[in-house]
Amino acid sequence: MRAFPGLTVVPPGEVTPVGGDHYKVFTPYWRAWEARAWRAPAPAPGRVRLPEGLSPGEPPHGDEGGLGGRAEELPRSGERAARERLGSWLRRGLAHYPDRHDDLADAATSRLSTDLRLGCLSPLEVALSARGRPGGGAFVRQLAWRDFHHQVTSAFPGMNVRDYRPRDKRWHDDPDALDAWREGRTGVPIVDAGMRQLLREGSIGLHAQPGAHDRRRVPHPDPAGALTPGRGPLPRPPHGRGRGEQLRQLAVGGGHR
Repeated sequence: MRAFPGLTVVPPGEVTPVGGDHYKVFTPYWRAWEARAWRAPAPAPGRVRLPEGLSPGEPPHGDEGGLGGRAEELPRSGERAARERLGSWLRRGLAHYPDRHDDLADAATSRLSTDLRLGCLSPLEVALSARGRPGGGAFVRQLAWRDFHHQVTSAFPGMNVRDYRPRDKRWHDDPDALDAWREGRTGVPIVDAGMRQLLREGSIGLHAQPGAHDRRRVPHPDPAGALTPGRGPLPRPPHGRGRGEQLRQLAVGGGHR
């Protein structure tokens, strides 16, 4: 078996700071990422041969359970649908991306994050397709942000249950508050809008994600337990899979870009 990089444009560990195993700040990472020569896309195999005794199995039908309820308005899945979305984005949305991507109420982002996360699209192919086009620079920078979080998660795999930068904040266990956050009932409009979108569409706008709200000068729902103005510390996600895993998915590519 041969392994090929495919989750990121620049794989974790290919660019590192002097004396460290990963970048902790985006700007120097971005400079190193931008200067790095990208690999050439590997050609698609003409045929995929399975090892003897291994059955491909049946594709999931969406009704076998999982970590939570099924979103009501999931996009059409698969590589063909993902490539159609990419083509539409390159033709109709990319040129306006630098000016409109912060508009939460506008459908001005690519909505390709799910396709990237599930391997229906190659991030390298998406970056190569966008680079050099009007609006492509700003969009490719967001793919670098995605790679940045991948290399952080690779170096610090426990970040879904541990604080990446310890700040002596205590966890606050409040199941009711946690449920209110998950269901979009906190009373903080940008937080609730993002979580309701996640429940309905299966993904969340980039600037509605936890960690992005401080740019808007609104209460910051830090999943690691930072204080929320006027509300005290947020509840802690339980260990293991489930809600903690939901936070990890948001960190590595569950948001619209």
